[in-house]
Amino acid sequence: MMSDGERMVLARTERYGGAATVIIWDVLGNEPVRRLVYESPVGFVDQISYVGVSRDNRYVVAGYQVSRSSRIHTV
Repeated sequence: MMSDGERMVLARTERYGGAATVIIWDVLGNEPVRRLVYESPVGFVDQISYVGVSRDNRYVVAGYQVSRSSRIHTV
């Protein structure tokens, strides 16, 4: 939940490693406000395990760990 109490940040990976998607969801309106899609050049199937929002709600960071290399990636 964002600091205004009206929006929520959701993150997911698309099926078969197509992309990572971060969605800003308007809770009261029950609709997406913004959808940010990160197309992965190498495709990944790992789940996003971290979502962080800046205090002023301007920036969102999503992170996941690649199981093949044990490296952490952020979007």
